[in-house]
Amino acid sequence: MTSNSNNNSNPTLKIFLGLVGFLLLFLFLVNQYSQSDSEKSSRSDSSKSQQNTSTNNSSPSVNAPLKKLNEKGAALLEQGKLQEALAVFTQASQEFPDAPAPLHNMGIVYGKQKDWKKAIDHYQKAIALKSDFAAAYYSLGVVYQTIQDKPKAIAAFQDLVKVAPKDKKGHLHLGILYDEKLEFDKALQHYHQAIAADPKYYTAFYNIGNTFLEMKQLDSAAFYYEGAIKIKPDYSKAYVNLAHVLNERGDTETAQKYFRKALELDETLQDKVRK
Repeated sequence: MTSNSNNNSNPTLKIFLGLVGFLLLFLFLVNQYSQSDSEKSSRSDSSKSQQNTSTNNSSPSVNAPLKKLNEKGAALLEQGKLQEALAVFTQASQEFPDAPAPLHNMGIVYGKQKDWKKAIDHYQKAIALKSDFAAAYYSLGVVYQTIQDKPKAIAAFQDLVKVAPKDKKGHLHLGILYDEKLEFDKALQHYHQAIAADPKYYTAFYNIGNTFLEMKQLDSAAFYYEGAIKIKPDYSKAYVNLAHVLNERGDTETAQKYFRKALELDETLQDKVRK
């Protein structure tokens, strides 16, 4: 089954096909989580987990030279000029050794280079300078999740929601991780907290639907898929999984309708079916 982030990594899809009669094919879609932009889960959809650079330190007044360096590095990073961006962030860190933002930004560069050890080291150094640095906890959790160190990923995201209780992406990631552990009650708790933080967070609705589908609670699954579609009417994956639920309940006619709608929204689904 299965993250867009705002909001929202190069998403890949695992697809399980089910053939109903000669006409109806259902796709059970799973987004894979990659560190650069969308979340990886063997069973859940998540919003894109793009990590944002930080532009200033935690002092009450913005340090203009520091902010300028971080913005320059962020622009280079956006252009894919990783080494140039790293040089700028390194300069910022050297000139402002008490500022956590450059360290966090260096961690993002190392993450994009898949140098996970250095990324983790720089995120931890940023947190050591600023214990409530929510962005650094998020980035740290993303790296641990990417390298499949799930206990440390859970710990990082738990630290995130402690310092930022309404961080919807932190709760979403925790939901995904608990889903993978088959701890569905905990997963649902965090998905609901994500929705409490943002009532229009359609990926959380979708993931709740996936969790209930895994639990074979089809009515609840359908309710949350419909909720996701109400918020995002062009959410093709929600139509696919809703069609799957309806087919399981024996309503093949409506299931075909929703599957056709999914194909209208995402023509690549048909290509995947043919493969």
